[in-house]
Amino acid sequence: MARIKGVSKNPERAQAKIVDSALREFGERGYAAASTQSIAERAGYSQATLFFHFKTKAGLLQACLEESRKRVWGSLADESVESVLDLVARLDDRFRDPVMAEFYLKLLLDSRSDDDTASVYASYHARVRRLLRDEIVRETGASKARAFEAAGTIHSLLVGIHAAHAIDPKLVSRAGYTKMLMRTTELLLADLRRQAKAV
Repeated sequence: MARIKGVSKNPERAQAKIVDSALREFGERGYAAASTQSIAERAGYSQATLFFHFKTKAGLLQACLEESRKRVWGSLADESVESVLDLVARLDDRFRDPVMAEFYLKLLLDSRSDDDTASVYASYHARVRRLLRDEIVRETGASKARAFEAAGTIHSLLVGIHAAHAIDPKLVSRAGYTKMLMRTTELLLADLRRQAKAV
């Protein structure tokens, strides 16, 4: 594919192609090892175009995480999530896309040794935990503190089971992991509802 030099005449298309290329490159090589030159060329643009749109490699990573959020929730606003189970199912769904699954797995591994990745990755996951917490409070009437603990548990399970499945997919099926995640979420919610009624 011939590279398009300079600023693109269609910036939205350029940004979308570069983000898609970055998701694949980060998933294959990891954030630290991925080259912005390679990402730009894979998308059919120059490295200057990549930096014009995203300023830094960390800015591109942030755009990738935002794209992953859009793929999870689609065009729905955060408030239109039907329930905690719906939200968890949507979060779980992002791992059905092999590009997204590889992206998140490599990001998890990179975040242990790269400060830029760790910072962006941590802020993204803090946002996910807050979304879970707020939905848990709304649905169960639990205190924010208890809801945050439950959100942390659900989030840890979500990340952990998908990492485990990526490492050894024969151990438990993908459907088996989803069932485990949803059942644990149901049990946590039932416990929070009982606690809220007892107060």
